[in-house]
Amino acid sequence: MNLSECQDFTQSSIYRDGDLVLGGFFPLYKVAHDSDLHHKFFMTRPKEMKINWFNDRGYSYVLGFLFAIEEINRSPHLLPNMSLGFRLYNAYPSDVSTLKSTLDWLSEGGSPIPNYTCQKHTKSMAVTVALTSEFSMQTGALLELYRTPQVFCGSFDPLLGNKDQFSSLYQMAPSHTCLASGMVSLLVHFQWTWVSILVSDDAKGEQFLWDLRREMVVKGVCMASIEKVSMTKEMYKPDDLTFLLRIFDSSANVVIVYGLTSTSTALYFAGEYHLTTHKLWITTSQREEIGLPLSLFLNTLHGSLVFIEQCSEIHGFRDFLRTVNPSKYPEDFFLGKLWSENFNCSFPGTFCGENFECPPNASLASLPKALVDIRRKKSIVYLYNTVHLVAQALHEMIVMDGEETGSLSEAKLPGFLPSQLHQFLKHTELENSTGEHVSLQENRHEMSRYDILNYLNFPEGFELQVKVGELVSQSLRGQRLIIQEKLIEWAVGFEEAPYSVCSKSCGPGFMKILQEGQPSCCFDCILCPEREISNQTDSDQCMECPQNQYPNMERNRCLLKTETFLDYQDLLGMALACTALCFSVITAMVLWVFVKYRDSPMVKANNRTLSYVLLLSLLLCFLCSLLFIGRPNTVTCILSNISFAVIFTVAVSTVLAKTITVILAFKVLRPGRIMRQLLVSGVVNLVVPICSLIQLIICGIWLGTSPPFIDMDSSSEPRSIIIECNKGSVSAFYCVLGYLGFLALGAFSLAYLARNLPGTFNEAKFLTFSMLVFCSVWVTFLPVYHNSQGKVMVAVEIFSILASSMGLLGCIFAPKCYDSFIRSDGNTSKGLKKIEDTEHLMEQRSALHFWITINIPTATTVSIPTGREIAAYPKVSIIIECNKGSVSAFYCVLAYLTFLALGAFSLAYLARNLPDTSSEAKFLTFSLLVFCSVWVTFLPVYNSPRGMIMVAVEIFPILASSMGLLGCIFAPKVLWFNERVYSYVLGFLFAIEEINRHPHLLPNMSLGFRLYNTYPSDVSTLKSTLDWLSEGEPPIPNYTCQKHTKSMAVTVTLSSEFSMQTGALLELYRTPQIAINVWSAPKVSIPTWRGLAAYPRL
Repeated sequence: MNLSECQDFTQSSIYRDGDLVLGGFFPLYKVAHDSDLHHKFFMTRPKEMKINWFNDRGYSYVLGFLFAIEEINRSPHLLPNMSLGFRLYNAYPSDVSTLKSTLDWLSEGGSPIPNYTCQKHTKSMAVTVALTSEFSMQTGALLELYRTPQVFCGSFDPLLGNKDQFSSLYQMAPSHTCLASGMVSLLVHFQWTWVSILVSDDAKGEQFLWDLRREMVVKGVCMASIEKVSMTKEMYKPDDLTFLLRIFDSSANVVIVYGLTSTSTALYFAGEYHLTTHKLWITTSQREEIGLPLSLFLNTLHGSLVFIEQCSEIHGFRDFLRTVNPSKYPEDFFLGKLWSENFNCSFPGTFCGENFECPPNASLASLPKALVDIRRKKSIVYLYNTVHLVAQALHEMIVMDGEETGSLSEAKLPGFLPSQLHQFLKHTELENSTGEHVSLQENRHEMSRYDILNYLNFPEGFELQVKVGELVSQSLRGQRLIIQEKLIEWAVGFEEAPYSVCSKSCGPGFMKILQEGQPSCCFDCILCPEREISNQTDSDQCMECPQNQYPNMERNRCLLKTETFLDYQDLLGMALACTALCFSVITAMVLWVFVKYRDSPMVKANNRTLSYVLLLSLLLCFLCSLLFIGRPNTVTCILSNISFAVIFTVAVSTVLAKTITVILAFKVLRPGRIMRQLLVSGVVNLVVPICSLIQLIICGIWLGTSPPFIDMDSSSEPRSIIIECNKGSVSAFYCVLGYLGFLALGAFSLAYLARNLPGTFNEAKFLTFSMLVFCSVWVTFLPVYHNSQGKVMVAVEIFSILASSMGLLGCIFAPKCYDSFIRSDGNTSKGLKKIEDTEHLMEQRSALHFWITINIPTATTVSIPTGREIAAYPKVSIIIECNKGSVSAFYCVLAYLTFLALGAFSLAYLARNLPDTSSEAKFLTFSLLVFCSVWVTFLPVYNSPRGMIMVAVEIFPILASSMGLLGCIFAPKVLWFNERVYSYVLGFLFAIEEINRHPHLLPNMSLGFRLYNTYPSDVSTLKSTLDWLSEGEPPIPNYTCQKHTKSMAVTVTLSSEFSMQTGALLELYRTPQIAINVWSAPKVSIPTWRGLAAYPRL
């Protein structure tokens, strides 16, 4: 036949006789139906393709097989005096082809009779199958009936390892998962966490997918999609190729491909229409293993990364390629066909006949692209080892049979069945020409090495494989991945390493929150909660800072907390210390006055000793408040609390003793010796030591059980460690306060009962008022103290000490000092006599009490005494006052005011702990508590005095409540200076200074600045923005006379509300604005930030 007929001719098998015959099934050619080619998925028709595809790359396995047979036949030590023949078939996974080839092998080329054989002995001893495990399954089901040994030379297939189904089938390739592990390591190296998977729909693909999933879960890599390609049908119809569109539309830019034949065939056909571009393919498949034309391969996997298992070169194989030709194997039709295709000639005696004389230097090794590249053909090495291993097993079987019969000459004639070879195949071991240990034991361990090649395709059919990495894996030592990124030429559509993730990485300060219903690689990033940080990328959870540290603004590291306490250098501490010292001086001056006028009737009448004790105790009360200021230590903690308890007990018990003295003084006027003896003997003065002793006992128990100690509170304030004095036993502390309150209530009750007793120097009213102030202060103290912490709590305690001490000092001793300095005549015996006569006459003649009564809405009535009447009573005053008219209406006004105050107090108290830095609920609560306390104190006091004192009592609550509202609400705002935010100003100034010093950045120019306070209010925003636009000149909205301006850009820090407000104004002038806002997930939702798209310059 001529060359054209030779190339179109196809033969089903190749046979060479021998004493023993080995079978081989290899992918030699493929037959496709022309009708299928017209059903391609794409719009244009592909180029013309041949119906019969001769797989010249698949024929390389035949060459390896023939080389091993030739070596064995030449060996004097292996199967001596015997020849090894072969019978080769095309391995194509179809039911018809499989049945035909297998029956032909079983019948040794004769007419096949299924399930029956007349031969007791056979030459056909074993079968080898290369590459396609599907074909091995099909042949295995038939050959298993005759227990014919079969050795699979492709990659390990878990289904073929099922000994219950395939007990006569062996696999040369070892079982390991290093390929899947190596691919995942490559993904982790390039941070590709979102990949698509394309595998063959068979057991091998399932096993690889399972191994891949296991490694991905460990390394944190996710599968965007999984596509399985059927291995039993053609891949050219539209319904078969839709999976490529799903992969192309996937957000994953990296695709892992595993499997041969249909999987790769589909990719190559899709590559012609650029469906494989803009994707990086990681695969083990190659065009050579399928035998498709090069035109279908260009641009398909350009830039892809291919894992190729390393193998050692077979010694002598290249020399075999140089010498082999069709004349050497005339029965091999495929070799003659290959020769005619490449050299356009044939040898005489071959199938093609002698058409053209072949050149003398023609050899397969001289082809531009060698058929066999040892670096990429691990399967050929497996095939070579298999043939040698089967030959060695045959040799051992024949030798053993000869030893049993006693004559090796009789053993030379084969008289065996294939099933007898199994026991020798299982235990035979050898070392091949490359020094590798070869066996079929299932528990063998081998080191696997993979080259990572960068596959490049160029015009005119030029292709190149560049080694860019290596994977070395040994089951006992793990694996090692080496990659050289600089050598990689990336796929079409990528200029650098592609980016393949489901979600962008969460930077430090953020943690991942998985998206519902999505893989673990799809997540949202949220800012770490308060007091927690993350210093790594893609943290699953944030770490809590130690107790002595707090997170910075970015929440990516912990900073040391500052120690805070009420210090003398603080404004609040300085103010309280100055107040305490000032009133200590005032108390000392009052004490000096009393000592100076110790013989005056007023001082004597008010129990001079108790007055001295009370003044000294008040002086110590003012001074003991200084113990609460400054850094606490063990001494000050104990001394401050105990001194406060004891000194205040002395002061209150002194007031109690003075009240009892007043009551006894008026009881003396009645008949009876007991009251007189009590008053004269001074027993009343024992009230002070007795009450103080009881308090000392309580304090002793407190110190003995659980004394106060230094405590460091690191949880109350996020950025500070509060150093405070812990009360130790809270019960003991409240027992001290309770006892103090009991004494105060007792003194107040007695003083209130004695407030209307007659007498010029009766101080019962003053004692009542002082104890009312005292009780009001400490009743107010309790709820405020509980809701305070840190420096504020200590300040509240000091304020209560100072306020109550000032109340006692002012209410008791201020009137007496007034009488001593201003009304000094009333503090002498003569003056005292006049006052007593005046009071007596006033009691006898009530007509001398003249009032100018202003009665609204009635007319004003004024009663004026005559001059003679006024002259008869010197020093008698006329009290001119405003009468309330309708007392009911006055109290209705007060009641409504109280109702509003209580309502506001209740709401503010409920909102006091709302989480907001700028919340003034606590200040409102405190201010309304002071307001209510003042006016509750006002009512009983207002009804007792008359004249100027009554007016003063009414003025005092007005001033006190107003001052309370002003001080509690607005004082913190006036005194507050945001030092933390000012750090941004310092950073801004530092950047400006660096730029101005830089010789290459804005040379010969200076960069100025204009800073404004960012407070999100309409007025503040409008004023600041207009001032910026007018550069400090009087602003003219929507108009400017300047063609050029120095003001170039705006930066806004922290406040996103202010950024939005200014953005609406500055957008009119297209002024660039950069908002440096820290995103907080609990407060700002994603739609809110998307709303910033309305400001393109922001």
